[in-house]
Amino acid sequence: MAPVCKFCNDIVTDKDTAQCGLCKDAFHGGCAGLSGAELKCLKKEDRKISFQCNASSSLKANLLKINDLTATISSLKEEVNNLKKVVTDILKKATSDNADIVNDAGHRCDCNEIINEIMDRQRRESNLIFFKYWNPAMMI
Repeated sequence: MAPVCKFCNDIVTDKDTAQCGLCKDAFHGGCAGLSGAELKCLKKEDRKISFQCNASSSLKANLLKINDLTATISSLKEEVNNLKKVVTDILKKATSDNADIVNDAGHRCDCNEIINEIMDRQRRESNLIFFKYWNPAMMI
């Protein structure tokens, strides 16, 4: 059975056939937008180029994007794991008995005290303060 052009669905001959290097579908040179010289180059046995149809080119571009995204995700996972290790090391150091930090003024600060202060501030940050509020319960 003779190959059929995927663009126009007519039979293609060996003379004017361009075969996609990725999907292996056949196309008329004209349907694929190739000149006679380009077809001649594609027919050479020792060619270093190949024809790719639009569908395969789009697919290849999308696969490259997916590969880039996969590489980015892997890099981000590695970075998150490194940050987890750093935080874990800091927490281990901060919760040890002799943990202390030197502040800007050169004074040593107890890490447990700092952590407790931060937790207390977070607990109190949603508190409301009312000024000039009369509370009859306070009169007893």
